[in-house]
Amino acid sequence: MQIVAKISAHVRLVRWRKPEVIPLVIAIASADRAKMESIAMTLTTTENPFGRWCAACSAVAGALALTTVAITTAQASGPAQAIQDYHTGLLGVMKQAKQLGFKGRAQRLKPMISQVFDLGFLSRRIVGRTAWRALSTQQRLAYVAAFSRLTVATYAGRFNGYSGEKFVTTGVENIDTKYVLVKTDIVKSDGGRIPLNYLMQRRDGRWKVIDVYLKGTISEVAIRRAEFRVVMSRSGINGLIHSIEKKARAAQTRT
Repeated sequence: MQIVAKISAHVRLVRWRKPEVIPLVIAIASADRAKMESIAMTLTTTENPFGRWCAACSAVAGALALTTVAITTAQASGPAQAIQDYHTGLLGVMKQAKQLGFKGRAQRLKPMISQVFDLGFLSRRIVGRTAWRALSTQQRLAYVAAFSRLTVATYAGRFNGYSGEKFVTTGVENIDTKYVLVKTDIVKSDGGRIPLNYLMQRRDGRWKVIDVYLKGTISEVAIRRAEFRVVMSRSGINGLIHSIEKKARAAQTRT
């Protein structure tokens, strides 16, 4: 019980407020031991400084009665409505995907993504504070612009058709005092569900997406961070920008 109490105290520390650790907190709350171990391993292998600490916590977290607090409908209406509006627009693009083609989908998605995603903040989070501070203003602008193009191209390539899918919001949870997790499912025509969760934060007075959890727990930020940092370590920021632009062009082939 002393170990459990100690972990509970650590939950209130700043390390738990880092977005990349939030999936582990959620897994602990649901007592999902396998998921806890998987996420903790991911954090460790991506050289997250808290990875080893998280892995150690996961070993005893099955006994931890930690609960996330569901916020009221009135409180949730902001972030939940933002995602619902985004999904409505996304569904419209999917239904017209073939007529629009890649270029048309990208043009329709660009303002939608810019409105609900904080692409500048996401860009900075992915490369990390130290690397970001080392960049010149010109390099920052070029990198953020390339990342924004890649994000739009990825979604335009990914949502390239419609087969009767729909988006359903399944819940909204308050994570710590800064973040809100909007939980949704992509419901396929055969009834199958694919969890798609959005981590949001109020930035400049508006709720913005700062991470997407594919299949419920796979952090898109963590995936990009692992990819980008390998490229930066080999080729620097200019090499990374070139790599990002190449990925954006490759996404166009998925018409």
